[in-house]
Amino acid sequence: MIMTKHRLFLIILGVISIGIIILLVSVCQKYLPFFLHSTIYYCQNVIRTVSVSKPLFLGFLAVLGLIGFRLFALVLQLQKEGKQFQQAIIPYGNLKETARKLAIIDQVRMIKNQKPLAVCFGIFRPKIYISSGLLKIINTGELRAILIHEKYHLDHRDNLTMLAASVVQNLLPFFPIFKDLIKHYRIQRELEADTYAVTDHNENKHLISALEKLIRNEPQYAFIGSSGLGVFDTLETRINYLVYKKEYRPGVTFINTAVSGIFLSLLLILSLVPVQATEFHDFGNDAIMTCVSKNKCASFCKDNIGDVFQMTPIKSPSISEISY
Repeated sequence: MIMTKHRLFLIILGVISIGIIILLVSVCQKYLPFFLHSTIYYCQNVIRTVSVSKPLFLGFLAVLGLIGFRLFALVLQLQKEGKQFQQAIIPYGNLKETARKLAIIDQVRMIKNQKPLAVCFGIFRPKIYISSGLLKIINTGELRAILIHEKYHLDHRDNLTMLAASVVQNLLPFFPIFKDLIKHYRIQRELEADTYAVTDHNENKHLISALEKLIRNEPQYAFIGSSGLGVFDTLETRINYLVYKKEYRPGVTFINTAVSGIFLSLLLILSLVPVQATEFHDFGNDAIMTCVSKNKCASFCKDNIGDVFQMTPIKSPSISEISY
């Protein structure tokens, strides 16, 4: 049942992401000429006196700037998180012995950090990192359960999936529903890893006690592009599942759904409006002819552009010039 839910969320997230990105590309291709020309001729009585080119261009730059800033902040945070793992050392003592028994000695590293951390981190060569702070509060049985849990993430490259999800979330900041979907996906993966760890050693008391110790100490935040054992917003759900077999029921917040729906509707409207834009360079002018109709209207106006510049009547709908 958990595996089915995981696959369903992954499919939903992928389909929605690809669909919105395709829609965004389509809208950008359709309206990009308006951002690149200082003069726009309207072939119908749609807009007469309002200059839309400059405001649209500034708005477009603002959106790109926001996305660029979020991606830049994402890269900086990823680099900051990676620094604390650069000083990792080869495991020794109880950690080394337990990792050896599980045949993952080459994939396990220890970091000197007083916070209780256990994460699967790394893009090309991911490894399991256990902090010295965590080793101080857990016993051998709990350590074994934790390593098996993280091994599941390592084998399935969940860190890459979470990194891709973070990139999508930052590329589409006006669709906050992705935040809910990614959170639920992360919880599903943690539930799967917990189930794998419990199945391996035939009891769940060690994993439950390890999670309870993390709650009593300092639960970790979600690292970018990594899967962590003690992420604070997953602990309660996982303990309820392990102890009471309470099924996890995902959901999305109303505000995130509403905001995402509004922006999706706006994109659909922009993509469906029959706006036709034709670029021309006649009479030393670099401009576009736009028409809220079919190509025939824009073509007719372009063919009679000479009459427009001479301010003489032509046999077409009124033409308005907008420039800045």
